[in-house]
Amino acid sequence: MQLLSATEVPLLQANLTTVVANAHAANHIDGATEKGGMTMRRRSDQRALKKAKNLSSNNDLSEKTGRLKANISATREKALEAKLSESEAEQWQWDNSNAIKAYNHAVAEHGCLGEEYRTF
Repeated sequence: MQLLSATEVPLLQANLTTVVANAHAANHIDGATEKGGMTMRRRSDQRALKKAKNLSSNNDLSEKTGRLKANISATREKALEAKLSESEAEQWQWDNSNAIKAYNHAVAEHGCLGEEYRTF
């Protein structure tokens, strides 16, 4: 295992600090609920007032979902939260891609910290 040089250590630390800070920020949410023993992260404030919106949709689809007694507002909110979550994850990946590449390069070149003590 090759040791990091004095100039590489601060760079790697800064990159890791950025990744950790961004991961923490990405997981900051306005509310969370328990469901099936898991925490579901909400991407919006569930206490916010509801606002009526005029939306157009496929008439056939509207009729079929109406017969199912589906809650269209709740379904729409869930779909929007899923899309927002997906978009935030993609943005986090983009924002941290350089730090992740630098970390992976350092691990490939120098091995994992404490690798010699690993038992698995």
